Amino acid sequence: MKVESVLEYDPAADEIIGPHNYVQVVMARGLFKNWKQPVFIGFDKSMTKELILEIIKKMSEKNINVVAIVDNCPANTSCWKELGAGDYKSPYFLYPITKKHVYVVPDVPHLLKLTRNWLLDHGFNYKGKKIVSKPLFDVMQDRIAAEMTSIFKICKGHLILSSQEKQNVRKAAQLLSRTVAISLRRYVHNETSQELANFIEKVDLWFSVSCSYTPLAKEHYKISYNGNENQIKALQDMYELMQNSIVIGKSSLQTFQKSILMQITSLQMLFEDMQQTTYKLNQDLLENFFSQIRQRGGVYDHPTPLSFIYRARVMILGKSPTILHNQTDAEQRNKITTDEYLTSAGAYITPNLPDMLSIEEVNGLFTTENSDLESDYSDLDLGIRTYQDFNEHSYCQPPTFVDHISLGGLFKPSSNFLNLGHKMEKIFQKLNPNGSLHKKPGIVKRLAATIHRQVNLPLEIIKSFAKQWVIVRMRYLNLKSNEEATRKRRTQQKDPTNMQQHHSQE
Repeated sequence: MKVESVLEYDPAADEIIGPHNYVQVVMARGLFKNWKQPVFIGFDKSMTKELILEIIKKMSEKNINVVAIVDNCPANTSCWKELGAGDYKSPYFLYPITKKHVYVVPDVPHLLKLTRNWLLDHGFNYKGKKIVSKPLFDVMQDRIAAEMTSIFKICKGHLILSSQEKQNVRKAAQLLSRTVAISLRRYVHNETSQELANFIEKVDLWFSVSCSYTPLAKEHYKISYNGNENQIKALQDMYELMQNSIVIGKSSLQTFQKSILMQITSLQMLFEDMQQTTYKLNQDLLENFFSQIRQRGGVYDHPTPLSFIYRARVMILGKSPTILHNQTDAEQRNKITTDEYLTSAGAYITPNLPDMLSIEEVNGLFTTENSDLESDYSDLDLGIRTYQDFNEHSYCQPPTFVDHISLGGLFKPSSNFLNLGHKMEKIFQKLNPNGSLHKKPGIVKRLAATIHRQVNLPLEIIKSFAKQWVIVRMRYLNLKSNEEATRKRRTQQKDPTNMQQHHSQE
């Protein structure tokens, strides 16, 4: 999930967080029990073999048997190869301690979207025949002329999609549905339409078998996978289709096709190992987690790294929030018991965690904790408020900047305190050279301790100074980063030939 790339000060850990671009989340869930739990959250961290094995090891120590990993990120392909699960004919690796199989299962809804995208943008060559989307556009054109139609669920919005709309699973499932396949076969009588209808029907049956949410359904391919003949045939047909289809303009199988072959093999092998049906081999749970994270921010649905951490803590430690669904078969979902976070099971308390306003106040320049320091330490001659500094002949002396902008409430430091401030600033610049900030925990504590050894002031005042300098530097770095990002965007807009355009997402 993408997060806002900014620097932030975390008061709990006394450290600077960021800037980060993405957050990586690993969610564990029960295949046959209704529980879930985030087990890893990391910023700008790629999934590696060592990280996967370490997570499995930690879960094994808690007597949790990991049998499968669901993933849809192309960046993790190299990780599966390192683990030895990169071949779609044997999509698993052996966990070194237990010597048991751990299957890699690509996310089916994501694969459905990719299949739709490649069909609309390119098409396929299948055993010497072309499968293209033109018949669908023809049907859409004819639909306008008819009041009653058999494909009333789809429109041009299912065929002409923006980059954001291509992420919609529901539209992909409606377009590549058995209803559309039967309509093409029944009402459009040409070979191209028949080939497209066969293609769509095989995709729909595969999707239904792989993503069914109930063991109770009239059609065999609509129930959770249990290895019956109809389900096996549907998977075999899809396997054969993807294995023998080449995207038009390409010379070999694409990554999404290999992922479909891997998913089919993993599903069948996992059932042989476990001998139980399950509907939980997808990433809907993780997508819902991200949706709830965004929802908690209101209009600020693009959280910063620190706000992501706080929102996740509230969700994990408190009662489960309103459940969001991004699936295509809501009717089946009504019969499913919702998974609950292990850490919130049985919890009847509201976690006392700071909200976003508190975070913004902590990262602000002026806070209530240091607004009255001059009155608390009046004997140190720190300075006075401007409303106390009246001079009938002030025109004889040039007014300071503070005098200019103050309406009577700003603090005006004494010359002695100002000199101490310059000395503290030099120490800060020496510890954080070249406009940088140390990222280690305890940044304010270390800085205050160093200054306190050289400046004779109460530690509370020094801590306040240290925190304010850290925040000023942090804000300046955020400003520079934002200006650089804006400059790059304007450069790309002026020279669109340098922008990479992706018609299909791999």
